[in-house]
Amino acid sequence: MNYIVGFIFIALIGYIFEQHRRIRYLVKRNIEQENLKVIQDHQYDNLKAFG
Repeated sequence: MNYIVGFIFIALIGYIFEQHRRIRYLVKRNIEQENLKVIQDHQYDNLKAFG
């Protein structure tokens, strides 16, 4: 019985850790996308101003 509880506990910790890692990755990707959009908007504004 203790083995089952221990296994479930370890599996739960692993699952939570994996979710945390995935969320951090998605947040990082989102920040990269936001930065790309800012750069593109800036380039577009420059083209309008000097073009």
